[in-house]
Amino acid sequence: MPRSAEHNTTAPDDPALHAGTGGAPEGLAMRPPEGPQPPIESVDRALQLARVLRHEGALTVTDAAELLGVAPSTAHRILTALTFRGFAVQDRERRYLAGPELGAGSPTAIAHSALRALARPTLEHLHEVLGETVALVVLQKQSIRFLDSIEDTAQSLRVSLPLDGTFPAHKAAAGKALLSLLRNEAIDALYAEAGPEGPHPATLKRQLAAVRRTGYGSSFDEIGPGVAALGVAIPLGARPFSAFAVAIPAARYDRDRLPQIVGALNEAAMDAAKRLTSHS
Repeated sequence: MPRSAEHNTTAPDDPALHAGTGGAPEGLAMRPPEGPQPPIESVDRALQLARVLRHEGALTVTDAAELLGVAPSTAHRILTALTFRGFAVQDRERRYLAGPELGAGSPTAIAHSALRALARPTLEHLHEVLGETVALVVLQKQSIRFLDSIEDTAQSLRVSLPLDGTFPAHKAAAGKALLSLLRNEAIDALYAEAGPEGPHPATLKRQLAAVRRTGYGSSFDEIGPGVAALGVAIPLGARPFSAFAVAIPAARYDRDRLPQIVGALNEAAMDAAKRLTSHS
């Protein structure tokens, strides 16, 4: 927590101490103290919470109120403002975490290259089990980024994913899985300025509610015509939020395989979480 700003005090032999009720002695002008000035209190409180989120991890409203010495309602307003601007996100346990604007500096953050390396063995195993194109993705504000993917080259009909490319999160199976980790208030803040290209709020919230019930996201013809995709988030509070996805040509997609596919994705997500936990 940053220390309060310190202010220089007037030295004991300063003539101003002996000015009495008449103010400054004749010939001496009153001057402001040197050194740091008091910050704007509301801004300072927001910066304090942003710093804690970045360097120390999750906060509840109660935690924030105690840290700042303010009422919970005041702490909640500050956290809401940080969320609106992307400096915080709220998970389903009502905890606030470092948002996209701060995620790279959070204590559990790892570089994309490190995440890719740690998750690669799990991704390879997932590909062996499913025999389809699989991918590791991360959430970046309103988009997902494909960090890594493995195509099933044995299949003449297969899905190719753009390595390091991005795609709207609300249209992708893995993106929906990742967005479902956030509370509806955080979703509102994330898409507050999305414009006409953004999702319809009510429709997206219904989709995310279904993802929370089932534990996986799905998309059909959304990431491309004739493509079915399923995604599961890696269950870890690490930054960035990440997930595994499988993309299958719709002509080959068999709904009877759904339990097997989701089971394999969940197993991969748990395995990756263990690897990331060990790394941190």
